[in-house]
Amino acid sequence: MHTVRLGQSSLHVSRVGLGTMGLGGYFKLDDSRDAEVVCVLRRAMDAGVNLIDTAEIYGAGHAETLVGRAIGGRRSQVVIATKFSSEHSGYQGVIDAAEQSLARLQTDVIDLYQTHWPNPQHPFEETIRALQALLVAGKIRTVGLSNATQQQMRLAQAAFSPELFVALQQQYNLADRHIETTHLPFCREQGCRLLAYSPLLEGKLAPADARRTELDRLAAEDGLTPVQLILAWLLRHPEVIVIPKAGNAQHLNANLAAAEIQLSPDLIMAVDQLYLQQTVMVEPSEIEVTDADNRQVCKTVDEARANVTGMCPSPLEVAEELQRGENFKPIKVRRTNGEGKPYQLTEGRLRYWAWVLAFGQEKSVPCYLV
Repeated sequence: MHTVRLGQSSLHVSRVGLGTMGLGGYFKLDDSRDAEVVCVLRRAMDAGVNLIDTAEIYGAGHAETLVGRAIGGRRSQVVIATKFSSEHSGYQGVIDAAEQSLARLQTDVIDLYQTHWPNPQHPFEETIRALQALLVAGKIRTVGLSNATQQQMRLAQAAFSPELFVALQQQYNLADRHIETTHLPFCREQGCRLLAYSPLLEGKLAPADARRTELDRLAAEDGLTPVQLILAWLLRHPEVIVIPKAGNAQHLNANLAAAEIQLSPDLIMAVDQLYLQQTVMVEPSEIEVTDADNRQVCKTVDEARANVTGMCPSPLEVAEELQRGENFKPIKVRRTNGEGKPYQLTEGRLRYWAWVLAFGQEKSVPCYLV
């Protein structure tokens, strides 16, 4: 498989990597498919995939254990990317998390070590110092940021050389294209890569609406499967590397085929227009915040300020970032049937309340209609 340079480092990686969220469990250990998972990981390596992305939180560490088992005797063939959890963002937390990941991965160095989620409770400068210490100690080779804020990206850019700060990892799929105007331009300027997680919308491929029929038609006309079309469309950006999960050999083969596909400009434009995300401005008071997915939600500004649901970061912490000029990722809403408020929030409760706390109910909030 064709490889590209990881940022400005000496590492070269396949443009289709392998994500491991859910392999070995999601947030709890699941060892019921260990043999199959190890087989898929090794099959991916045989096919030329050399980038495996994991995290200490996946399967409560079990995903890293399975990766370590799969790469036994083949360590030099693989670029290992892993992430430390938000709660371990303090100096000693980062150091300890790295040591534990090294043990589970059965290796003496992590090729790409990444933050997982921002945690305002720990100064990011402290996180940077820990990463610098790990680099000096030879425990990690390069650094990346996952789900990073604009401020964190700038601080990392200032703290690390382009040979060391090599990647951003963000969600990127047909339903979420926000990074095209935020993180992708940064990658081009910095010369680093964008690792696109959930490129296939966690197996759903695309939003479940009328556009899916047209997507299937476009793929079939070009002799492609929808999976191949989606991944190839994401890879139209030279900075992008996709890291879909593959639970079995069939999924793996479907994903890998996308790496060699060159889409025509007309097909690229057709998909672009089909899933164009347009921002609409909606007054917060017109949006219903519900608990339709059986999760406790804040119902009032006071509850959001008190963070009664225990969100991390808290709505107030994100509000402070917005007031400092942090980029705002639009929330997702859908129109209601005319009863009650005209819109219902479908994604972005934390961001919704952060916006209200930062700017009040009078300033319209950017939204994507779904």
